[in-house]
Amino acid sequence: MKIIFAGGSTGGHLMTGLSLAQEVKLAYPDAEITFFATSKHFEEKCISEKGFSLKKLRYTVGSQRTLWQKFRFLAGIILDTVYSCVVITREKPDVIVGLGGYSSAPPIIAATALFFPFVLIDQNVVPGKVNRIFSRWAKEVYCHFEQSIKWFPKAKSVQPTGNPVRKEILDLKMEMGSQSLGLSANKNTILILGGSQGARAINETMINCLVSFQKYSNTLQIIHCAGELDYEEVKAVYKQYKIDAYVCPFMSNIELAYGMADIVVARAGAGTITELTAIGLPSILVPYPFAADNHQYYNALEVEKGGAGVLVAQDDFTPRLAVKLITKILSDKEKHENMRMKSRAMGKPSAAKDILERVENLLSKATAYKDVKQIKFPAYQNK
Repeated sequence: MKIIFAGGSTGGHLMTGLSLAQEVKLAYPDAEITFFATSKHFEEKCISEKGFSLKKLRYTVGSQRTLWQKFRFLAGIILDTVYSCVVITREKPDVIVGLGGYSSAPPIIAATALFFPFVLIDQNVVPGKVNRIFSRWAKEVYCHFEQSIKWFPKAKSVQPTGNPVRKEILDLKMEMGSQSLGLSANKNTILILGGSQGARAINETMINCLVSFQKYSNTLQIIHCAGELDYEEVKAVYKQYKIDAYVCPFMSNIELAYGMADIVVARAGAGTITELTAIGLPSILVPYPFAADNHQYYNALEVEKGGAGVLVAQDDFTPRLAVKLITKILSDKEKHENMRMKSRAMGKPSAAKDILERVENLLSKATAYKDVKQIKFPAYQNK
């Protein structure tokens, strides 16, 4: 089996692809798996660590605010689409999996133009533009939320399978995190995530909470993934306080942190929510206010409606409110456990297996059609 995964640009999109790729490798050890992704360091690192092939999209960029940026974006799409056509024609994949995001556009455009079969996975309540545009040509569309189905009116088939989650996350163990991160297995652990790019608003609020958290240092510890831009500054602030903490720019082995976490403070990216609900972690979600179609707000709203987390607007996320929410949830064992159960109830841990089964079914139907001998009538002869 040959599969190409198209898209990255954010951790959520990339981890969805890596999770499904792992499931493919388990079922088909000889499968040839290739990722189209951007040149971002964390994407290259994550893909290479899993042993998959990477084809870099070098020209497609996300920002489209000024006239020059819009021109550069269009030019980048064209150049990377040509490159994608060359790769797809050479590798002849059985199927292409679009993961959403702007970087998935060139390979999906190429697949459409070359008539290669493709499926799409969308993680958000409000699907991304690329997936909405190309859904009409996809063999199937897979989404996490039932509410997403209405956004694909022209798709052949839309299935609420859930988003794939990496097996390391589903099989997490606290002892592994404790040993690797050098933290206690007996303390309450706050996990702070800003996504693959970091989140300055969350970072600033949480480091300003340290003066209040210091009095709980005997029972409290922190894992803070600060993003590459803020990492050095955040790490320096932690050194001023006597609180056990593990500070890093980004964790490709995030399962170590999940295994220890009692509560998570994070953006509301679909990848993060997928992982939190798959393992049942309570959360305080601070949506990125400038996300396309405000999709993070709607993701967080679903989690809050389900009782698995608390939605806080970025402008309202002050150190005082953060301390109040975190200490209230951690000190109320009944509330904490209830949030855990409701979070787990929202999860779909078998998503990778379910999607692979559907893809296998699509490929088997295509193969069966090709194998059917076409009936030909004899040519009429003029007498």
